[in-house]
Amino acid sequence: MKVVELLNVERDGWNEERIRELFLPFGHERILSIRISDSSPGDYWCWDAERDGIYTVRSAYKLLTKDGVDLAGQYDEAYKLLTKDGVGTHKSSLELSVCPRCQACAESCLHVIWGCGWAAGIWEELGMDVSDVWGLEDVREWVEVAVKEMDARDRGEFMTICWAIWERRNKALFDDGDWRVESVVTRVREVLWEMRELMV
Repeated sequence: MKVVELLNVERDGWNEERIRELFLPFGHERILSIRISDSSPGDYWCWDAERDGIYTVRSAYKLLTKDGVDLAGQYDEAYKLLTKDGVGTHKSSLELSVCPRCQACAESCLHVIWGCGWAAGIWEELGMDVSDVWGLEDVREWVEVAVKEMDARDRGEFMTICWAIWERRNKALFDDGDWRVESVVTRVREVLWEMRELMV
């Protein structure tokens, strides 16, 4: 649930009835005591590690390595995390009953990342063949099968593509409506280039 869902229609105060409906008395009294700002600017994403608030892979790398984190094997670690029991099977509350892009079937994590024709176009454009994993329904199992024969570099590219597809899906749905394959392909190439520059 988002805070905006607890505001009144004008968004200048709390929807008291809804809050009292959802929360216990001690909770709704505390929520209702929070003053709603009438002069705040609109929400926006901001990255604290940069003065201008814009995220870059370079700033994330610097932030991680200043505490002594070794990133050389991080692609393998990301793969291990994604394929641990339960992680890949978790259903996102953002999943929709019908894919907003293709309108052909139910949306799931696996459909967004690979099953949708839009996602398939991204994989094809980037030259990564994951076509031999048809018939799988679990995203965790799909990742395990897809990366089984890949070296560390290819696994890193694979994970970057998965992330970029999911990121673009969310931005297209909730922000700019841009579903162009080129948007994802460009983003993947930028991130991979930045990571290679940092590893040199």
